[in-house]
Amino acid sequence: MKYLALNGSPRARTSNSTRILGWLASAESSIQMSEIQYLAHVKKHEEILSAARDARGLIFCFPLYVDSMPAQQKRFFELMEREKETFRSMPVAFIIHSGFPESLQSESLAEYLEHFAGDIMGMKLLGVAIIAGSEALQMAPDEMFTRQKVILQEMMRYIEAERRFPVDINKRLNGARSLSRTRRILFSINPFKHFYWHLRASKHQHRVHLKAQPYR
Repeated sequence: MKYLALNGSPRARTSNSTRILGWLASAESSIQMSEIQYLAHVKKHEEILSAARDARGLIFCFPLYVDSMPAQQKRFFELMEREKETFRSMPVAFIIHSGFPESLQSESLAEYLEHFAGDIMGMKLLGVAIIAGSEALQMAPDEMFTRQKVILQEMMRYIEAERRFPVDINKRLNGARSLSRTRRILFSINPFKHFYWHLRASKHQHRVHLKAQPYR
């Protein structure tokens, strides 16, 4: 029986989540991963839910959105909760990532996922892995993420044995939880710090006011 890979990103096939799940799928392991299911295809949620019921376990990968998760990911969790007895004791693992350079930004979501899997669903939580700075995946080769790729592939051994991830996995993936004072200063004076975001905004179908400061 296969583990079901679920991608919660709105970008679906072109997302960073797809690339990260590809790293897992390429690991040497007896674990069989199904073809990735894309939760961005909301009309297929019932079909995906049916596949989740029959899986050996679930592996979710999705980005941090406004300190939480994409709407379609939350909707799928709500569908699962309606039939929690079906998923009780099923192994589940989460990988969350964000463009923030600090893993600290994702820790509150990690706490929620632990609560959802354990306290709400009664599933067998294997762990929550955090990858910071993942937006670079849109432009950078895999070689720039060799450390993260290797660690995630090692993680497959824990999934295979249905054991909890090592307690230091997020420290190994990201280093320090937050930027040092020196790195914050260097970042603040970097003249190219907004280049990528301006590039993305220029391709958006709606006009984005890059210098707007609505909360000031």
